[in-house]
Amino acid sequence: FSKYPGYTGTMVVKGSAEITETVGYESTSTVAQFLSFSLIGADKDCTANARLVQANACGIHVHVGNCNVAADVAGHFFMNYLVTGTSDPWKSIIYLAASTGAVGSSITVQIPTKEANANMKDRSVVVHDELGARIACGNIVTTKTNGTGTTSGAPAGSLAASLLSALLLR
Repeated sequence: FSKYPGYTGTMVVKGSAEITETVGYESTSTVAQFLSFSLIGADKDCTANARLVQANACGIHVHVGNCNVAADVAGHFFMNYLVTGTSDPWKSIIYLAASTGAVGSSITVQIPTKEANANMKDRSVVVHDELGARIACGNIVTTKTNGTGTTSGAPAGSLAASLLSALLLR
């Protein structure tokens, strides 16, 4: 991860995230993801007692666009994200931090994006603070891997995606 473009706050988020594709949500052909992540330097106010009243508060989501330019990063990425009335599966995905800002979590529910990991190329993973502000970002890039999502040679801070899984490299 790197600081979100234009973010001027003091939080410096580092870590990794893994997005694993699963088929069979709602039907035998519907695609969803599982998200696992580990963060250091996240918003320490994102605790179990936090009042998450702002949109995206304490969230970690895949967004449309990439992190190189803030204006390129649009809303959450899922099938029909531009269709009015479509339910956003990322809205409820949040992290909980320790008093040090450390986070280790695995979202155990499927995130029904209805998008294959291969379609996540040129997207981004964004970390939000307690107020919903975008504080950190990592680009998703498609690479050929051994199917596990691990790769060497991907740029630091990028997300290496395969058809089966994606791994955010430190």
